[in-house]
Amino acid sequence: MYRLLLGLVAEVTPVVQALPPSALVADVSGSLRYFDRDPSGLARMIRTRALARNGLDVKIGIAATWALAAIASNESGPGGIRTVGATREDIEAFLYPRPVGESCTASATPRPTP
Repeated sequence: MYRLLLGLVAEVTPVVQALPPSALVADVSGSLRYFDRDPSGLARMIRTRALARNGLDVKIGIAATWALAAIASNESGPGGIRTVGATREDIEAFLYPRPVGESCTASATPRPTP
């Protein structure tokens, strides 16, 4: 299924990096004009195609950096998409309530507490 998702995202942008076992990073900046959509619109398109073609309910984080996007994808809400604005204020508002350890890891995986 992972390869199917990689192929699907590669239809939207050739700039895709696999992060096995279950994540990938895609730079869609070059695809915005081609598909005449904003990043959220492309994310909705990818989610719809993944569900329709392969039955995959994917979560997508959208942000200016891949680390912020990874954190955002872990808390995607209804619709499976979470967008973090690109301004300093947007990023600070997104990161402020999180523990420092979460903000410093790209995967934002919960850590066991002692």
